[in-house]
Amino acid sequence: MRGPTVGVMMAQRDAPSVAQVWETRFHRLTPKGDSPTKNWVFFISRPTLEALRRADHEGKKAFITMKQQIEDFLNEQPNALQFRGDFSVQTHVGKGTDPASTPYVSFAYPFDVSEELRARGSHG
Repeated sequence: MRGPTVGVMMAQRDAPSVAQVWETRFHRLTPKGDSPTKNWVFFISRPTLEALRRADHEGKKAFITMKQQIEDFLNEQPNALQFRGDFSVQTHVGKGTDPASTPYVSFAYPFDVSEELRARGSHG
């Protein structure tokens, strides 16, 4: 039992920080002042990513629902750098007749991830 515990602890110590992982994931960022997402950064949960990877009708439905909700969010919200509202959690339910397969999108914002995004300006 002691061996695996030590191995897990070593793996955690050697793991890159969240900032190191994220700084390589913003390959589609545009120069400052030209952000198609108004400087909002969207993080997708693992279940959502798995739904988007599906090559069937359910995957298409997930993509359409998420894309529309992000577009609506961007139309309603100011640039992230000017946002001064309270913390908010919103869930938008997509179209569907079966509750088990009806897609939904939840937004929780704002979060200050400036430290995690310290390398954002170097990706253009």
